[in-house]
Amino acid sequence: MPESSSGYNRRISLPTAELLFPGEKIYIVDDDPGIRTPLKIFLEDHGLAVVEAGRAEDFLVELKKADAALVLLDIGLPDMDGKTLLPKIVEGHPDVAVVMLTGIADLKVAIECIREGADDYLAKPVQFDEILVVVKKALEKRRLILENRMYHEDLEKAHFRINMLHQLSVKMNTAYLSTIEVDEIFQAVLVGITANEGLRFNRAFLAMFDDNNHYLRGKMAIGPNGRGDAGRIWGELQSKDMNFMDIVHEFRETFNNEDNEVNRIVKLLGVAVSDDQNILIKSARERRSI
Repeated sequence: MPESSSGYNRRISLPTAELLFPGEKIYIVDDDPGIRTPLKIFLEDHGLAVVEAGRAEDFLVELKKADAALVLLDIGLPDMDGKTLLPKIVEGHPDVAVVMLTGIADLKVAIECIREGADDYLAKPVQFDEILVVVKKALEKRRLILENRMYHEDLEKAHFRINMLHQLSVKMNTAYLSTIEVDEIFQAVLVGITANEGLRFNRAFLAMFDDNNHYLRGKMAIGPNGRGDAGRIWGELQSKDMNFMDIVHEFRETFNNEDNEVNRIVKLLGVAVSDDQNILIKSARERRSI
């Protein structure tokens, strides 16, 4: 093994088995089966799941499966230039690492590929050991970026939930609550369920048993009439940098009105307690989610 490869290996900290998330694969896109197939076998021998493709068209079909972690991309493909395919990968799948392979040792081409979003560049002929080092290096960088992103998302969700619980506890820390205030608390819980930092459901509704405990009746709902509205409205709310109760009040004006289709449907809901096969009655009686 060349000295440079040995030096690279000393800097790799994550074991090969941990470089891919569950179900992820490496894609080799090269029109030469004499390179593609042995390289696939070599990488699989090192614990990496690999899929091979000889044409850009075949690869793009495979890429729709959303299981790609890294692409080894040959520039000289028969149906599409690798430099043309590269932006399609970067724009459509920004979390996929890309290593370019070419038979031309051209620094200008390498720089162009890096500028277009490739993570690295190798000129053929190249030893498989060297490819493995570059692949591991790119995958490690990608995994650290994704784990850092997930860490910050978890922090944001935790902050949102703590803030929600605090503001709800302040609201409920009163000896007597009016009906309007109780409804506000219910609405706040529904907002927390649908929030981007919460459970991220598009819609949520509340049903309560009547005073005689004979019927389960719909009380209120929160959510858009269409999925597109949900993304747009949540984006607008997040851009305003509001606290939790501000969001609750904003939702009351936006989602939760008498004319809202979801709210109207839920308020028509009525299920007899005796209907023990109904999923809502069953869930309430057994005190579990279904």
